[in-house]
Amino acid sequence: MSVLSSKSGDVFMVTPQGRLDTNSAPNVDTFISEKIESGETRLVMDLSQIEYISSMGLRVILKTVMTIMRKDGKVALCGGNEQVLRVLQLSGAMITVLHVPTLEEAVKKIQS
Repeated sequence: MSVLSSKSGDVFMVTPQGRLDTNSAPNVDTFISEKIESGETRLVMDLSQIEYISSMGLRVILKTVMTIMRKDGKVALCGGNEQVLRVLQLSGAMITVLHVPTLEEAVKKIQS
């Protein structure tokens, strides 16, 4: 799995591609953790390029959300196919509230 990243102002955007599962989740987790450790506290995770997400992938998302919140930062999730959205819904209300349909809406949410 590859991870694309970019910045829009002070918002760091991460776009994992492919499957976010047991094999790829550790690499994605390390990538995001390093960015947070280097000072990124406004993060958008674009899920539009994920084909499949497992419980390990969900764990990466939850860990990212909790880490950013502990640093008084802001995080938003956007995009995702039907399977990804179903997994997010099953994870609980906190994640569902953080999700918006588009990347543009996610960036606006973080910047406000």
